[in-house]
Amino acid sequence: MRTTTCVMGLAAVMAAFAANAFTSAPVGAIRPKGWLLDRARAARDGYTGHMDGVSHHFRRAWSADWKPRGVYLNWGNDEKGSWSSEGGTYWFDGLVHLAWQMDDPYLKDLAKKRLEPVLSNMHSNAVGMLWWMDRRDPKQMEEFFGPGAWQSRWVHGMRERAIAAFYEVTGDARARQAIEWAFSNEEIARRMGGSATFESGCVDAARVTGSARIRACAEIAAKMLKETSQYAKPPAPWLPETLWTRRRAQNALKMPTRHGVFCAEQLLSVWRAWQLTGDTSLRDAVLAWYAFLDKNCRQPYGLTMMDEEWGWSGAKRGTETCDVAAETFTRINILAGTGDGKWGDDVERVQFNAAPACVSRDFKRHVYFQQPNRAGLPGEAAAMSCPYDSQCEYRESKQWPLCCVAALNKVLPNYIQAMWMKTEDGGVAATAYGPCTFEAKLKSGRAAFTEKTEYPFSETVEIVVDDAPAAEFPLLARVPGWCGSPRMELNGKPLEMKPERGFARIVRVWKKGDVLRLTFPMKPSVEIVRDMNDMGRRRAVVSFGPLLMAYAYPAKDDNTIIGNAAEPVLDPASVPGAQVVRKAMPAVWDWPLDAPVKVVAKDSAGRPLELVPYGCTKLRVSMFPVE
Repeated sequence: MRTTTCVMGLAAVMAAFAANAFTSAPVGAIRPKGWLLDRARAARDGYTGHMDGVSHHFRRAWSADWKPRGVYLNWGNDEKGSWSSEGGTYWFDGLVHLAWQMDDPYLKDLAKKRLEPVLSNMHSNAVGMLWWMDRRDPKQMEEFFGPGAWQSRWVHGMRERAIAAFYEVTGDARARQAIEWAFSNEEIARRMGGSATFESGCVDAARVTGSARIRACAEIAAKMLKETSQYAKPPAPWLPETLWTRRRAQNALKMPTRHGVFCAEQLLSVWRAWQLTGDTSLRDAVLAWYAFLDKNCRQPYGLTMMDEEWGWSGAKRGTETCDVAAETFTRINILAGTGDGKWGDDVERVQFNAAPACVSRDFKRHVYFQQPNRAGLPGEAAAMSCPYDSQCEYRESKQWPLCCVAALNKVLPNYIQAMWMKTEDGGVAATAYGPCTFEAKLKSGRAAFTEKTEYPFSETVEIVVDDAPAAEFPLLARVPGWCGSPRMELNGKPLEMKPERGFARIVRVWKKGDVLRLTFPMKPSVEIVRDMNDMGRRRAVVSFGPLLMAYAYPAKDDNTIIGNAAEPVLDPASVPGAQVVRKAMPAVWDWPLDAPVKVVAKDSAGRPLELVPYGCTKLRVSMFPVE
């Protein structure tokens, strides 16, 4: 038996980079446990399992008796908007994944019932997956491609995700056939190219089906994407100077679209176009865009500032809940493509901070926009592109528009799906951490693992080998970039850790009962940033490992502050040596305000300032004034 800690050589890294360093595990191969399972159950008992009760739009989404045409193919008022199409697309994607990740009979049955109308009615001449339309009719094609039907085109590529996942877990041949019919028409590919989501769906459809016709369509769409998309080229050097631009001024200034979800989905399409064609300029464009966005627009909870549009980050700027799902999914795909652990750090930062902040603890109320600093006062939305205070409140069901309440159902399943991946050289990679189990079919046989941890609320992660083939294979463990002194033990004996590209690599003949113990010591840290929306005012951001820490206002409820709404002024020098208070995890985890880890820093007057994880708060300050 041989045990080593090593890294791939440069040539191998670049070969894996071009070919996709990691591949996703099958849906259901990763099962949440511990606090992640508590959160999954809350989603099941809240929105994900009961969206039909949220609005009539969800009751009719993809149903046999709802066949939108004309004005009903686009956004509009409550009845003439295609929220059923968009909302159903987001919801069903999350529903299918969570159902099989939890192995939950209720969610599985719900998913089967809701997808049946598509599977039983789809035909070879459907317009995309709109089975009630016929592409042989020129009038219907023009109706679909007319300016009023943009939303239906927008969700076309995304629909593949739910159907492909359903095919993967059930083997239902109708699902595969539906994908082939929807993505194998060259005329649609030519006319859909550059539509933000079609390319990503088409490339994935080619992977799922192995269809040469779909691949040909994907190549057509990728070519058009490169020719037409602003995101297929690196950001212009003058772009930072325009970050004050808002949607109202966009047309007058002839600025390209900055809508957050469009940005994330378009970058995903460009990324998958690179994977399809091997055109490295597309890969480099995506990496350049995220370098630009992360430098100028990234909020402390891990996401780009997207209050409908991207712009300068800031304490009172927001992020649309749709983007919590969309941007994270794009970053997950970049993690898989590059094999660079930095992207795993990004995914965790979102999941442990922005994700719980966008929805209530019982998963029955949500916010359209979240902000780093929120006091729940009238007028807080005035600094944002979409100035409606109701969109900054936690509301049950009727948070309009309905896109965000649908999209939030994807956030947790996407994270669970990203926790483990398979490597190109026949191994496995622990890419994002949390309590779970994982089964993998490797070239050498079956492997199974249990991940025991309370991370990010504890510093240790134990990976227990439950089953392994009698052959050598690599296990890669991500080493978070924020951790300065990581440690690793195998069966109680220290291993030298030499991470490269954010991963430690252990190659051995693994045996049942082996325990790999990872320790990631967490210390309070502080970063000083400038809020360019507030004349460059200096603000402090406090982190504890992957957790953003925040001051929680005394509150009557999620929307109503008690007492003074003044922002406490932080003494940044007090943070590195601040007291860390720990307590046991609660029996059921729902992101309680009485958190299992707290940091006690000091304000500018030397008084104690208690900080809790941002995800546990609803009324808070996380970008602290320092002067």
